[in-house]
Amino acid sequence: MKRWKKVLALTMVSTLLFTQSAYAEKIPYVGTQQEVKEQYEETAKKAGSLAKTLCETYGVQSVQYALIDQGKIVLANHAGAYSRTENRLLKNGNMYGIGSISKMYVTASIMKLYDEGKIDLDAPVTKYIKEFKMADSRYKKITVRMLLNHSSGLMGSTFKNSFTFDTYNKNVKTELLNELKTQRLKAEPGAFSVYCNDGFTLAEILVERVSKQDFSEYLQQNFFDELGMNNTKTPAQSFPTSKLAKTYVGNDTTALPKEVLSTIGAGGIYSSAADVCRMATVFMEQNSILSKQAKEEMESMQYKNGLWPEVEDGLFAYGLGWDNVSVYPFHKYGIKALSKAGDTSFYHGSLITLPEENMAVAVLSSGGASSYDQVMGQEILLTALKEKGIIKQIEPSETLKAPVKATIPEQEMENAGYYAGLLMYQVEMEKEGTLTLSYVANKEMPSVQLIYTTDGDFATQDGSVRIKFVKEKNGKTYMLQSQCATLPALGQVKDAQYVAEKIEENPVSDQVWNTWKERDGKKYYLVDEPYNALSYFGSAVAQIEITEELRGYIATNMIQDEVLAQGMIQIPGMAGRDMSDLRFYKKGNAEYMEYDERNYIREDFLKQLPTKNNSLITIDKTGETKWYLADSVAGKTVTVQIPKNASVVLYDKDNNVLDYSIVTKNNTMELKKGDKIAFVGQPGSKFKLTYAKTK
Repeated sequence: MKRWKKVLALTMVSTLLFTQSAYAEKIPYVGTQQEVKEQYEETAKKAGSLAKTLCETYGVQSVQYALIDQGKIVLANHAGAYSRTENRLLKNGNMYGIGSISKMYVTASIMKLYDEGKIDLDAPVTKYIKEFKMADSRYKKITVRMLLNHSSGLMGSTFKNSFTFDTYNKNVKTELLNELKTQRLKAEPGAFSVYCNDGFTLAEILVERVSKQDFSEYLQQNFFDELGMNNTKTPAQSFPTSKLAKTYVGNDTTALPKEVLSTIGAGGIYSSAADVCRMATVFMEQNSILSKQAKEEMESMQYKNGLWPEVEDGLFAYGLGWDNVSVYPFHKYGIKALSKAGDTSFYHGSLITLPEENMAVAVLSSGGASSYDQVMGQEILLTALKEKGIIKQIEPSETLKAPVKATIPEQEMENAGYYAGLLMYQVEMEKEGTLTLSYVANKEMPSVQLIYTTDGDFATQDGSVRIKFVKEKNGKTYMLQSQCATLPALGQVKDAQYVAEKIEENPVSDQVWNTWKERDGKKYYLVDEPYNALSYFGSAVAQIEITEELRGYIATNMIQDEVLAQGMIQIPGMAGRDMSDLRFYKKGNAEYMEYDERNYIREDFLKQLPTKNNSLITIDKTGETKWYLADSVAGKTVTVQIPKNASVVLYDKDNNVLDYSIVTKNNTMELKKGDKIAFVGQPGSKFKLTYAKTK
């Protein structure tokens, strides 16, 4: 029986975590291959070594990379294996999901329409999308520019019905507009930039409204055909699935079906590394598809329009579309560099563009993380710049400064307390110079100790991580974290950003708190994603955890009453992304939870599987997923007759996925005590159960 560890429905990683390396097909060069070999010999060696390291050390299934210079692909190769079971070579024309690198494609589309005088970047979005409405009247202030620089104030990522295996959801844009009608904003439009996927789905809709073309058709006509991008497709277009690099979970040998992200502009495009480089030429000085003014707008420091920490090196410094318009370490050499990373559940990638040098590198991978790909890309570019004589030498990695301990000033001691970001943290300080950072409600995560330094910040013993507390003009106190980390055999990465916001007490009555305490430890099971949703492959179960030390909070949400907890943090960058309110409601006798636009049923209301042979499980008219406990038939093997457009998912007592019929094509499953089984399908779908004793 197959076993997988839990997988996140969307992986956005910025933390630090037998190779074949021959050309499999011809790549178009400007000069002869001998000329390219002579100019980029060291670069090719470096790239090959890094790609091998990713596969052998960093858990990457396969990696593909390309370098473009003056409009010509001068390096393209790959490492790793296409498949764990097939004797088949990778090719430079294989395609990968490029995740959020797709945002540069919708941004380019907006800017092309801007050049044509059809879009005003500072006009309200409602001018172009008439049906765009929200429950918060401030939505009328959201401009086109705010969609592209992440400052719209939208809650974040509406991905319900978006991440699936094999099938594209053509209704996803209409579903987003309907969902937004019920949502509030988390911040005043333009107040600060915080990563937001929904802004780019709205931008995709905007392109369609203004151009009067389907978005995929617009991309094909204006970019893919124009640039010779023959290995680039959207999930709305047809192409042989065999062209996609295979993806896997852990060490399992079963290849996953095609991963589909239906929000194309936010992250759904498939491409090859060489084609991503071809797209990058649109943002270079040589290319004329976009005007100089449009490119300058995209490269401008949009993040400075609102609240932002005063830092030199960060992974995020938003332009229009770009994650970063001042990329480390290139600014040390006086070279302008622009970057965009992308992560889906199973694919990852990085694009770094040097617009003034007319160069770019793309690294795509199955497995791993976009942060690994970006470090590999920066090392390839630095080597190429040195070979070309643009830089004299590659500067050595920075040496960490050992911190010198000092006594904590009284004013600094006031920054102790609780902080909310992607997680909830507790900061404790001791006057003699020690700070302890612990994870509230994540007790299995070890606490971190830092010392107060003569530099006026807190640092780990080796100086690799430093923390400062900054009171901003909005009156909030933020935890600013800077880190310099060396990824062995890859390179060095630096980042600095606000990672958390200090929270105040949230007084709630005993009645309200006791209602929430009654839910503490309870699990809730997803009921409204489609039969082939990735959600069932790892994020179908949510558990409520509260703690007396943070009365009035559930995770980072503030409890408002017995049924509502609102996401209230306002952090620029990444730590304040993807917020959602948490609501509970009754349907019949059962309690349900709504979070992140998805609905879950409480574990107390799950029934035991019927015990008789030929029993039928029927999906009712609501289409809700049917969850059952398997204790009643533990020790038996069940064979399920699965109807069309339906699936069965088996979970163990710890809610790890044991079997997902969409992946394994298996309909016979061994049942043990504590197992749970989900039947997912369309209204009226019937599942027939037949039992036998497990051998």
